[in-house]
Amino acid sequence: MTKKIYVVMASYLESYPTGAVDREEKFKRAVDSFISNTYDKKKLVIVADGCSKTECIYNEKYRDNPDIVCLCIDKQTHLSGVVRNKGLEYVKKEADPEDIVCYLDTDDRFGEGHLQHIVSHFKEDFVIYDTHRYSPQGWYISKVAMKSAHIGTSSFAHKAGLEASWPDSYGHDWKILEDLSSRYTYAEIPLAQYYIYHTPNSEC
Repeated sequence: MTKKIYVVMASYLESYPTGAVDREEKFKRAVDSFISNTYDKKKLVIVADGCSKTECIYNEKYRDNPDIVCLCIDKQTHLSGVVRNKGLEYVKKEADPEDIVCYLDTDDRFGEGHLQHIVSHFKEDFVIYDTHRYSPQGWYISKVAMKSAHIGTSSFAHKAGLEASWPDSYGHDWKILEDLSSRYTYAEIPLAQYYIYHTPNSEC
């Protein structure tokens, strides 16, 4: 069976102190990078975190794309796990347990082979991988490790059938992985095509 891969994206496009600038254009860049991926069995699940800008852009540009859905919820507190958990609830209702879930932040992007890469190398219950990270000095490879501050939302994918839940706290991406690794098996796969642009207040 060819696995389907679901991409969960939490979206809040208003300004906040550590957020990137020009958020609406970066959101479009992220969604367009999903669309351009070469893997066909895919679905993007956008969760608008009380964000009318997200809903408006979705309705104007992406509503007719069957591979993209937008869920609108009330605004949650900063770093709430509710937003991504709403995306996972949608996935669990639609996906086969052996399908795959990964994540995309609104100010990052995928390379066109990213989803195919994950599916081709998927092993165990979840996988972790190195990513590309932008700095003012240029791009570098961000090495992944299963410990706090060395892995994040951009660096893992898991089976849709796992009991995964995002907590409400700073470092929630490490905490969900810490929980998953205590109950499931994982493997590290080669460098993926995830490009992290997030530098607070950066134009990139």
